[in-house]
Amino acid sequence: MHVPTTAIDRLPGYVLHMPPDELHSAATVHTLCRLTDRNTAYAKVRQNGDGANAAR
Repeated sequence: MHVPTTAIDRLPGYVLHMPPDELHSAATVHTLCRLTDRNTAYAKVRQNGDGANAAR
């Protein structure tokens, strides 16, 4: 079994910026897919050196 660990100073960012649980598996999967898509777009923009115009 894996028990994730993190630093206390990272927790507020996680708690404040994670989308709420949708209480249904399909809705939660949809929310996480949207979040993943946004993060992927942001990473591509950052990788191209244009971080000022990152996707939001």
